[in-house]
Amino acid sequence: MQYGFETPPSGWVAVESSNVEAIRWDPSHELHVRFKNGKGSYYRYLGAGPNVFFDMLRSSSKGRYVAYILRPRYTAVKVG
Repeated sequence: MQYGFETPPSGWVAVESSNVEAIRWDPSHELHVRFKNGKGSYYRYLGAGPNVFFDMLRSSSKGRYVAYILRPRYTAVKVG
């Protein structure tokens, strides 16, 4: 069990970051990332499994994780 849950929760999880406000995982294999300057919008990273959610939680830099892992590997769709 990681972070108090065995599978990613259905709601947003706040993270410590200067850039990222919160993340959540959708069972349709999407990681949702809400940025602090996004004014309510967020990005859906398509094809991301639950391991990506946990890897991002463990990452020491959420912004670097987005830049070097999510953006190169997954299609991003802006919502809002």
